[in-house]
Amino acid sequence: MDALEKRARERGLQPVTRFRLAKHFSLKDNYADARDLPPWLKAQGIEVVHCHRRQDHWVAGRAARRCGIPVVRSLHDGTPLPRTLRDRWLAARATDRLLYASESARAADQAQRHWPEGFALTVPPALDLARYAPEGLGNLRTELGIPPEALVVGIAARVQEKRRFDLLLSAFKRMLATLPETRLLLIGRGTRLDEVARKPAERLGISHRVVFAGYRREDYARALNTMDLKVFLVPGSDGTCRALREALALGKPAVATRRGMLAEIVRDGENGLLVEETEESLAGALLRLAQDATLRARMGAAARARALREYDVGVQAERVEAVYRRLGTAGSAPLPSGVRA
Repeated sequence: MDALEKRARERGLQPVTRFRLAKHFSLKDNYADARDLPPWLKAQGIEVVHCHRRQDHWVAGRAARRCGIPVVRSLHDGTPLPRTLRDRWLAARATDRLLYASESARAADQAQRHWPEGFALTVPPALDLARYAPEGLGNLRTELGIPPEALVVGIAARVQEKRRFDLLLSAFKRMLATLPETRLLLIGRGTRLDEVARKPAERLGISHRVVFAGYRREDYARALNTMDLKVFLVPGSDGTCRALREALALGKPAVATRRGMLAEIVRDGENGLLVEETEESLAGALLRLAQDATLRARMGAAARARALREYDVGVQAERVEAVYRRLGTAGSAPLPSGVRA
């Protein structure tokens, strides 16, 4: 039993495991599902099919379309819909609503494709806010050997060269010239951790101020809560930048670049600071927050308030349910003629 199936059963749900629904294209698996899904959907009285990735959209979405069942597709990458022929066809012929995690991505696609009003909607991604509640959570300073009075700059990300650890380390070295007792906390793992982070920190002469916490599971929220401020420079495989949103939910102000969804998540001057991808810009923002406890507190409070307002799983569920209900009323209809995908 995989983790998703296990979690579903723990919540009293009974997953349907009879279909193959391959993660990647498979002629054999796709053919079997295309044959078996339509009669099953009809027999079960399914009213809406919600797809989350291109492959399940291609298989389940098309099957639902053949049954006259409305199709919803969520886009989780924080970027506009890919311009491939398959994605264009799916949006035009096998979709009733597109739900974007990113408003800027939705707006870009809307301007490019001229979809009818209400076809493409934004639904902010959710978090388990009960897990990321700062009150009484505690931290890992003692375990990680971080003095209680030291200011901690932190990042939680897979340790990869593309995540710009080179920029972070060089900016942190510049920061240490002014605040030598500051710590840099790195949460995450990667097959090239030594090459990307440990050895560069040693070459820069700052390894004594860099704390490698590794991959955390049960105490992950406490590890995030060890930070005084969060850095996030490049989105990874999760375009919604969950680790950044989790830190914001804990009331940590953030410093980020303008890549992907970052400029939507971090509102410059409100819950954090946006910077250019230069050592000077990043170091300047880190120093500004590090040297102003009042500013950190104000931005942290704004970060927590926004998370409660926008990232609550109950709010997300209500918004998605409203889409389902409207589709149930309107029925499944093709896009109007002239709509471009």
